[in-house]
Amino acid sequence: MSVLSALLMSSVLAGCGAETDLAAAETAIEAANETAMSALAAGDIDTYVSLFTEDAWSMPPNSPLNEGHDAIRAYFGPLTALGDTQFELETIELSVCGPSAVERGAFKLTFTPEGDTSPIPAFYDEGHYLVHWVLVDGTWLIRSDAPVSTMTPGAPPPED
Repeated sequence: MSVLSALLMSSVLAGCGAETDLAAAETAIEAANETAMSALAAGDIDTYVSLFTEDAWSMPPNSPLNEGHDAIRAYFGPLTALGDTQFELETIELSVCGPSAVERGAFKLTFTPEGDTSPIPAFYDEGHYLVHWVLVDGTWLIRSDAPVSTMTPGAPPPED
């Protein structure tokens, strides 16, 4: 490791403040991701939204910014109400610095409408994401969520 790299690493670590238990953060964030996936699949938008801070930013691919609980609920609510929403998250890397963490991962999202009259057609999306987590009163919550699609907008779900 070069002297410059060592200085940069020590300055980054010094800026973290209070030490956070990485294993505990990983466990809690993984549990929150499991909750997100099961809540969307069950159509439980309130549980999904509860994983975000009140002032959170959700930035879905090819969509406008959703700022705050009401906007996040308004964006994801119709998906869960009009069909089957399957969401898969895979954490690739988690960096924790005090009461803040950044998760980098991969996602898959499949929406299958119920019935023939849904205003939202079936779609499939996949890509990568960054999530900024913050520790609020002992609970890790999403402060900002930025998925980046690797699919063409409107791509149909994959064939089984």
